[in-house]
Amino acid sequence: MSRGGARAGAGRKPKAEKDRLVESLDAVIHQEEVLKHLAKLVQQGEFRAIKLWLEYRYGKPTEYVDHTHTEEIELPPWVKTLQIEYVDNTTDPPP
Repeated sequence: MSRGGARAGAGRKPKAEKDRLVESLDAVIHQEEVLKHLAKLVQQGEFRAIKLWLEYRYGKPTEYVDHTHTEEIELPPWVKTLQIEYVDNTTDPPP
């Protein structure tokens, strides 16, 4: 079961750690070589390479999540004991 809250090793890694990783990778392989290889894969029609190139070139498209549902949901009996006020924000307010 997942836990919330602060704990050792949780959260975003520090920028310094990311910078060290980038430096290590740059020491092993040159950025220009990677870009040339990516360009070759894009020209060959490799879908994943094209997708990667487009996301870096034009930005990753915004992902939309549809929060509507059309099916009936069986709620537990205890939910009926709750007193919840429903406010419909989908209609225009009266003039």
